[in-house]
Amino acid sequence: MAVPTRRDMMYSNMMARSKARAKEVKEEDKPKDEQDVKSLIELWKKNKEKK
Repeated sequence: MAVPTRRDMMYSNMMARSKARAKEVKEEDKPKDEQDVKSLIELWKKNKEKK
């Protein structure tokens, strides 16, 4: 079996991190209640008007 190089280690760490981050994002993206949704829509409208 080949000895894992430094690059292989970095790659596997990166993959593990991105998977963990994806899980976190999914949890954060779920709106806690309707108020969160409304405030997000307001922010989106304001940002659209600026452009």
